Amino acid sequence: MTRRLGFLARLLLAGFFLIGGAVSGLGIIGLKMIRDFTEARFAERNQFMADNLARNCELGLLIEDRRMLQRLADNLLSEESLVSVEIQNARGEVVARAHKGQGGSTAVSFAQVRLRKIGEMASAELAESADAASNVLGSVRLSFSLSHIQALSTDLGVTFIVISLVIVLLALTCFFVFARSLLNPIHHLVKTAQDVAAGNLSVRAPLSAVPEARTLAHAVNTMLDALAENRRALEEAYQEMIRQKSFAEMGRVAMVVAHEVKNPLGIIKSSLDLLKRQHGLGDDDLLVQYMEDEIQRLNRLIEDFLLFSKPAKPHFSLVDMNHLVRDVVERHRLQMESPALAIRTAISDNTARSCIDRDLIMRAVANLVQNAVDACDGAGIVTVSTSDDGAYWTVHVVDQGPGVPHELASRIFDPFFTTRAKGTGLGLAFVAQVARIHGGSVGFVNLEEGGARFSLTLPLHEAVSGARVSDD
Repeated sequence: MTRRLGFLARLLLAGFFLIGGAVSGLGIIGLKMIRDFTEARFAERNQFMADNLARNCELGLLIEDRRMLQRLADNLLSEESLVSVEIQNARGEVVARAHKGQGGSTAVSFAQVRLRKIGEMASAELAESADAASNVLGSVRLSFSLSHIQALSTDLGVTFIVISLVIVLLALTCFFVFARSLLNPIHHLVKTAQDVAAGNLSVRAPLSAVPEARTLAHAVNTMLDALAENRRALEEAYQEMIRQKSFAEMGRVAMVVAHEVKNPLGIIKSSLDLLKRQHGLGDDDLLVQYMEDEIQRLNRLIEDFLLFSKPAKPHFSLVDMNHLVRDVVERHRLQMESPALAIRTAISDNTARSCIDRDLIMRAVANLVQNAVDACDGAGIVTVSTSDDGAYWTVHVVDQGPGVPHELASRIFDPFFTTRAKGTGLGLAFVAQVARIHGGSVGFVNLEEGGARFSLTLPLHEAVSGARVSDD
């Protein structure tokens, strides 16, 4: 298995075992030393408490005052780690006992209560109560919980593991950075060769700090630049040929549509008007409304198709762009606003004059507004605003629809592409076409709060050869 590992993987693996083993060995030894030291200090403290209690119990055992001994036991039980206290007299009888319920392992400390030197004023009766042979008055027995020691050991173990992992990770990071600095030039050249073999001629090999690798990368990049330039020229020529051929085909189809559909559609419209007059059908008749709406929709479809497939030569004139947008919005308000749908504006009051084809720009802005209204699906707010920086003027149209799916973003301005059942797919394509004619651009962004913002940007220039001045 190790034969399949590269140099970098082998180096990291060796570093992991070496550093991990050293850190683990030192940590285990350190933990054992700390644990032994802690347990020894804990035992010394417990024995000290037992000896101290034994001294305090001397008088109580001499006079056999059980209440005093019980108070001593109860007071000592306030120690956090102390579980139980037991005091016995010289005859082995338990004279005082205190206990608090705690589970787990315990450690026991034992101390005898001995009669210290009796003063000259001590009575013979007190002396007789003590064991004459050993002066032992009784004993105390303390039980201590080991939970604190065990918790401390667990905390130390967890801390050791965390520190060990951090040290190992830091060491492996250093190993990785060092090894990668040596292998990166080779990896980059191999990756570049693989990408080029897969057909990606835009990739370039990064220049390394190693002189030999830098020279080789420079030679590879020069070769790729030449290949990419040739391929780009071929693709542009091919795309232009396809575009011209598509427009030519659409132009021929448009003539057929104009002849085969538009004239019969006009006859249908005239016949419907005649039927309305002969039979007294009003505009409020539901079937008449359906027929007129469908006739208008077909007529718009044909006009859109003809306009996109064979665009007229633009006629430039000096127009106030902000005034033009106000005019377009007011027309849409009269036709489309409802209690559920509103069109709001934030159009600049400044004069933004530029030489444009007024009809084309009005139709492009109308298409953006219509697209936003359709995205809202009959309910919501469409916001139209304008701005300019002295060189470029932009109209923004914001809707509250679902936005544009990420997978469709690259096709949204393609001719005949639409996500709506009744859409022609020419509205946004026409806007992009008008933007190109005027040297501008169109784009969109999905908003975090929902919906999308479409923006048409045009250059501001007041001089075009053959342009006329408009009063708008």
